[in-house]
Amino acid sequence: MIKVAFYIESMIRGGAEKMLVDIVNHMDAEVFDITIVSLFKKSVYPTASTYDLRTLVNDRVKICTLVDNGNKLKYRLFNRAYAHIDKSFVYKSLIRDDYDIEVAFYEGLPTEFVSHSTNKKSMKIAWLHTNNDRLYQDATDDYIAKIQHIYNRFDCVVGVSEFVTKSFLKYIKGVPCRTIHNGIDISEIREKATEDCGLIRSNLFTFITVGRLVPVKGYDRLIRVADRLNREGYRFLILMIGDGGEKEKLSSMIDSFSLNDSVKLLGAQDNPYKYFKISDLFVSTSLSEGFGLAMIEAMTCGLPVLATYFDGVESILGGPEYGLICDNDEESIYHMMKSVLDEPLMLNDYREHCFYQAELFDISRQTELIQQLFIEGAGHE
Repeated sequence: MIKVAFYIESMIRGGAEKMLVDIVNHMDAEVFDITIVSLFKKSVYPTASTYDLRTLVNDRVKICTLVDNGNKLKYRLFNRAYAHIDKSFVYKSLIRDDYDIEVAFYEGLPTEFVSHSTNKKSMKIAWLHTNNDRLYQDATDDYIAKIQHIYNRFDCVVGVSEFVTKSFLKYIKGVPCRTIHNGIDISEIREKATEDCGLIRSNLFTFITVGRLVPVKGYDRLIRVADRLNREGYRFLILMIGDGGEKEKLSSMIDSFSLNDSVKLLGAQDNPYKYFKISDLFVSTSLSEGFGLAMIEAMTCGLPVLATYFDGVESILGGPEYGLICDNDEESIYHMMKSVLDEPLMLNDYREHCFYQAELFDISRQTELIQQLFIEGAGHE
């Protein structure tokens, strides 16, 4: 058996965390002994909700939590130790198993933590989900050198899209990299999409978006566009599924624009897919995306997508063939949403096309590539 540990900061309700669940649930239990190591019991961000991991992963997947940050004393002790004591000593004190593969499944703290692993025999892999320009384009040379030193300790870096991988290599040099796209459990999503969402389908054209309520998602732009369309006499509904630090700000914007009947904040949902069947168009207004997993999930259910441009969006939407792409600015979002409201029949062709485009991202394909990487890294070719 190949012992694999996936390190994550906490299991907040995000795309990377959902991706991790799908990966571990589809790996071969006859070959891999899998552990998810969550550095913290709950999110360090007060407004972020977390998954109940045990209910989502197979029984054979082990779960290990290193720090109960719900206990303020334990959390302060860890932070003090991590800041002032040799980080390799902290790793050795907390990690008792000898893994063959150690995967830092997110940028930031998980990556830094694994870089200080004292397990000399393990293959160390860092996973990238983010446009690295956002992280490093304004960074000092000293900070880039520090990050370079961290990644030098890894045997391989995996980006979830070609764009993410290339953006990483603009700043960090000499580290072996490869791209393995995110995948989705198509059959599970389509099954969950049939569940009752508890809402009656509106007679109004319904937009939906799913994502964390954070600045990079550009939801403030979406609400301003909604206000503009509403003032011009358009009637529609926008369902926003997700939670995060911008919730209060977005809620205040909805109130100030008197959009409470048009824009609904539904919070984080264990099953967002059940809302797709009462929606007409998925909207992504992100300033930047590492991959755009939620768009593929919508396409899996035959829901057309409107997305702002980011590098790699064509690989998901197949250019304009499987979805609508607009320039990444507020004015372009406005014009595209307006055109859809004026001519909703334009979406008919996209419904069937996007359904089949999503098949390219089935989790089984990506899991096979991941397992092969682990087998090679563990010397079990």
